[in-house]
Amino acid sequence: MAAYVVLGIHLPTLFDALRDQPTEAQYLALPATFWVVKFYDLGIVAPAALTVGIGLLQRRSWSRKPAYAILGGYVLLGCSVAGMAWTMLLNGDPDGSLTQAIGMTGLAAAGAVFAYFLYRPLFRHPGVHPVRVQPQPQPRLEPALRGRP
Repeated sequence: MAAYVVLGIHLPTLFDALRDQPTEAQYLALPATFWVVKFYDLGIVAPAALTVGIGLLQRRSWSRKPAYAILGGYVLLGCSVAGMAWTMLLNGDPDGSLTQAIGMTGLAAAGAVFAYFLYRPLFRHPGVHPVRVQPQPQPRLEPALRGRP
């Protein structure tokens, strides 16, 4: 996910912003906001996600807790960006893109699947195991008047 965020979303617009004559509407409309988002995503979120991802692959104990926050954040971000992309596309926005709408929807769905497997242990109750109930044998009732008519 971090690779998609860096390579697919940020790198093309970053290269455009660093040119002599930038043309991207995102940069031209609000340059300060553009650089804040780039700094946050490329300077904090992507390196943290990469570090935690490597820790998870190496099965490091420290990596599981920050993975909850990073993956949860990416899934929510993916859902919101997918919703925004579909809204832009359906409303005829010139910056709307079917490729981005489908890509972000797929990324959000994949992240949700990963989140399910990552969060699943959090919802188990420790020390509680399913109990199988064995039917109790019925006591044999001896006739009170044995041998009497």
